[in-house]
Amino acid sequence: MTNEQKAFLYTGQPEYDIPRNVTHVKVDSSVKMIGEWAFLICSQLSIVELREGLDVIGKVAFHCCTSLERITIPSSVRVVGGRAFEGCTQLKIVKLCEGLERIDDSAFHSCTSLQRITIPSTVKVIGEWAFRCCTRLKFFEICEGLERIDAWAFDNCTSLQRITIPSTVKVIGEYAYRCCTQLKIVKLCEGLDRIDNSAFENCPSLERITIPSTVKVIGEWAFHGCTQLKIVEICEGLERIDAWAFDKCTSLQRITIPSTVKVIDKYAYRCCTQLKIVKLCEGLDRIDHSAFENCPSLEIINIPSTVKVIDKYAFCSCTGWDAIEFSNETEKFLMDVSLRKWLVDDATYYELPQRYSLLARRSFPKRLCMIELTTGKMRIRDLLTRIPSIASQDLDVHVDSIDTELDTYEELQKCIDASLENCNLGFIIPQVLSFL
Repeated sequence: MTNEQKAFLYTGQPEYDIPRNVTHVKVDSSVKMIGEWAFLICSQLSIVELREGLDVIGKVAFHCCTSLERITIPSSVRVVGGRAFEGCTQLKIVKLCEGLERIDDSAFHSCTSLQRITIPSTVKVIGEWAFRCCTRLKFFEICEGLERIDAWAFDNCTSLQRITIPSTVKVIGEYAYRCCTQLKIVKLCEGLDRIDNSAFENCPSLERITIPSTVKVIGEWAFHGCTQLKIVEICEGLERIDAWAFDKCTSLQRITIPSTVKVIDKYAYRCCTQLKIVKLCEGLDRIDHSAFENCPSLEIINIPSTVKVIDKYAFCSCTGWDAIEFSNETEKFLMDVSLRKWLVDDATYYELPQRYSLLARRSFPKRLCMIELTTGKMRIRDLLTRIPSIASQDLDVHVDSIDTELDTYEELQKCIDASLENCNLGFIIPQVLSFL
């Protein structure tokens, strides 16, 4: 028998009329849709010929056809249905043509021999799990035109080394590139709006990332466990860094948070053990619970005047401090009172003379979270020696005028006490004075 005679002609038959031992299939030119389940587990099927005119490859159409090695999808096909080629473990070559619009959920899931794929510019959506566990996929090209990469789309593609996300993509879905263990280079273009939860979680070979200015949110766990990530460039425009976003990025050494970021969420930079320098810009409103917990190499951080909340344990177990810089408004707070005698006499703040007692009266040291440590006064001496003296009666007026304002911040101060737990700071810090 010739190969032509052996070929099974598919004209739209239901799956139960298709022999499971078929090896060669030709799809008739009259067929617009390959039906759901049509060639399910035809494990000997090695050759499939699709014709122009075909519109849809239905769900599970070639599921677990474990002998199929190559497929060409003609330009007339608009949709590759969910799980259409899932589990085709010998599928090495897939050619997708311009005209395709959708690659649905799990379409090529667990095609473990697939090494290369190019997504045409006409494709708008890559569905959930579309290429998940394609463990030999090394080369992946996305053309301008794609708008969305859905959740888990390339999860566990452990051979993928580089990707470029075109400017037309608005959303990188949850877990989209999670556990891509060889992924080293990721290029994100202007136009991207959101990096969803766990999008690049556990990509331990990723070394640098630039977040475009159009990105508004970095989702929870987005870069969690990217242990070789050394450089993160965040552009003005980002508004929120969600919980655990850079947790356990153990090679990250410095970060600058732009002024457009309002909230650094809980655990965002937890366990970044090599993080040394953090620059926060004016505009930041809140540093949440444990945001920088267990960053033992952190040496320098500045707290902008716009920060209203530093939540519990925000800097817990940050044992390597050299400096915390608060806003220049500290000087404005102290400008009406002289502590010159305190400095000259080298007394502790517990021994502040009542005459110069702005920080001592009414438990202000405690309420302002003054931290007394082994070194200190020299770091604020230059500031305080410029403060003019005032009469004690004027001091009373000044104290009364700010006492009510201080009351509104009592809860904030308690949070700061907890935030700095286990911080081995080497100097005195007047904290969160900008509200005055």
